[in-house]
Amino acid sequence: VLDGETTVALEEGQAVTISMCNDKLYTLTGPYSDIPQPPKKCTGFGERWLETLKKLFRTDLVAGDIERGDEDLLWTIDVSTTGTYCLQQDTAILWRPDSSEAIELVLALVNSPGQLKLNWQAEENTLNLETLVWPLALPLKYSTKYVAKMDNQTVYFTVQKLPANQTSNRQQIVSMMDKGCVSQARELFNTGEWLDEMEE
Repeated sequence: VLDGETTVALEEGQAVTISMCNDKLYTLTGPYSDIPQPPKKCTGFGERWLETLKKLFRTDLVAGDIERGDEDLLWTIDVSTTGTYCLQQDTAILWRPDSSEAIELVLALVNSPGQLKLNWQAEENTLNLETLVWPLALPLKYSTKYVAKMDNQTVYFTVQKLPANQTSNRQQIVSMMDKGCVSQARELFNTGEWLDEMEE
């Protein structure tokens, strides 16, 4: 992230694309050695986007967080890692990185009575609770902490809901960071189409 005071030096054949606060992209090509200046006028979302990128690159992922490596798994809840996870719809799909063995998964709301026991078959990385007993046996509540227990491991996670009208990757990344869904924001930044959206 450039601050208007840092010199950028590029050799012949090198290039760098800069996201500006006016919601535009600017590409520098080498040879180049100068201080890129910010635009004279910024947009409201353009400034929020840059602030989000600063926060994204400053924030470390929680210990144990594993990239899912598949765009279709972006909206899943990693029950192997404590964290906050964002959903687009009222459907909870659980994910685990190691599916080599069948396990029993126990889910519960923290400080609430009742729990849900599920058998998770071997070679299955995801578990779609909508097709089983969620949300009837265990309510799906946002901004509420859950506890998941499996294989002598205890994980706490919170579920957040993204606004339904946010369809662009950049809007979703901003909301994910606002709500604390750091691992998903990082994955969407790395694999999403936000750069294409800015070039349109």
